[in-house]
Amino acid sequence: ICIDIVTCSFGMTKIITLAPSTAVINNSLFDIEVTENVSGSYEDNWKVVKANQMIPHWPRYIKEGVMCVRYLGRMLSASCFSIKDIHRTLLRMDDIERPALHVEVTATDYDGFKINFSDYKPGDAPLLIVNSLLNQPISFCQKEDVHTQVLPPQYYVYYTWNDPLKPQELILSTNIDNLTIKLNPVCGVINKESENPIYYAIFHDGPQTVLIFSSETQIIEAVSNTSSISESMDSYIQIGLRCLGISIINDINHEDLLYISLNPTKDMWTETRNFNVQPVEHKLNHSIEEYYKKYQENSNEQQTDQKYQIDKNRYVQFDGDVAEISDEEGNSVHVKRDTLDGFWTGLGFSTSNQAIHLRINNLQIDNQLPITLFPTILYPIISKAAATDIPGKPFIELSLFKSQLARSNTIHINYFKLLIQEFFICADQGLIVAILAFVKQQKDPAAPTVDMNPDLKRIDKPLETLFKGETDDASGESKI
Repeated sequence: ICIDIVTCSFGMTKIITLAPSTAVINNSLFDIEVTENVSGSYEDNWKVVKANQMIPHWPRYIKEGVMCVRYLGRMLSASCFSIKDIHRTLLRMDDIERPALHVEVTATDYDGFKINFSDYKPGDAPLLIVNSLLNQPISFCQKEDVHTQVLPPQYYVYYTWNDPLKPQELILSTNIDNLTIKLNPVCGVINKESENPIYYAIFHDGPQTVLIFSSETQIIEAVSNTSSISESMDSYIQIGLRCLGISIINDINHEDLLYISLNPTKDMWTETRNFNVQPVEHKLNHSIEEYYKKYQENSNEQQTDQKYQIDKNRYVQFDGDVAEISDEEGNSVHVKRDTLDGFWTGLGFSTSNQAIHLRINNLQIDNQLPITLFPTILYPIISKAAATDIPGKPFIELSLFKSQLARSNTIHINYFKLLIQEFFICADQGLIVAILAFVKQQKDPAAPTVDMNPDLKRIDKPLETLFKGETDDASGESKI
């Protein structure tokens, strides 16, 4: 059973709700019957679930975890599926007018398993197979299944598994080659060694998974995500703040609480590449800085055009805060002694792709209360062991690359990375109390009252309303 414990309005009594661990919900337009499957045979105690009805279910064979379903009045055959894990699929039904029934098994930590049946709608089929070849049929079947189907050229078919309990993989066959695939977005080729190879791609068209066969690679690139990844980004936005200070004040009692500051980095040698200011690598920065000090010492002696040798092949020459690094082959690059912004972000985007890069170089939070044990609440720690003393290494850095096809709402995150360097944080009780008083909502003093109407309504709720979210919400396309 599922147990839900909440505190009532006056805080001294607990409301305990006991609900079945499994509920069967029929959101279809037709009445169905369900039972458990044990060792390949049906149980005799079929339970009727009418249209738009929900009944509690108490599994007797939890280890097997197999349920069978059939339309009311169909005594010959039934479709079986697993109720032990979260999934959704389209069941084949022995009925000409109603050949398919969609089932979704969901589970949460607090209200158990929900088995939701619904009528077929676009996107429920596990796979749409499209054969765009001109003269080559495609044979396919489910793994460990003997029923093979043939899809003629220039035809398509919505396919669902013959047996949801068997591996949900597809075996493809041609005149020359065989291949086993899973329903993950992928591109491949069949009959690779022949004169007429067959290319295929699995992709998501909204909620529908599609498997397409073609002899042209342009079609495969158009439907898959391959071309969008290599698509160049034609728009770019860059925002930089040299320094920023935010003061948090409680305006009721006129008390300063916190001061948040974003500060620039120390002076370092930077290079501009494609409008991006980047620090040079650590060893080179150290070498240039050493020769820059010598240059400043010799600046009074009118020897400003002197070149300094960094290594065997590279030299550096200074002109104020600008340095020119050159080699023996005549290649040169200019670097500048500057500081990096306290906050920097860059956003690049195209029709299908978006890239975000964010850096916070130096963050510090100070305690503004008049009496405090810790004047500074948060600040980065410089650690040579963790290599955080490298110039230009940000305190917080975020990188994200995502893509989205024009025909689908599904977002594909191709790359995500978040780095936070070592930092020190501390707070005393006085600051915590002041923050709680700051965020606490001010209410007008009134006589204490207790409203028990919500508690009474909760007690009188029937079983259907407890699972209303599962019965009303249809399975939609995943957003990410």
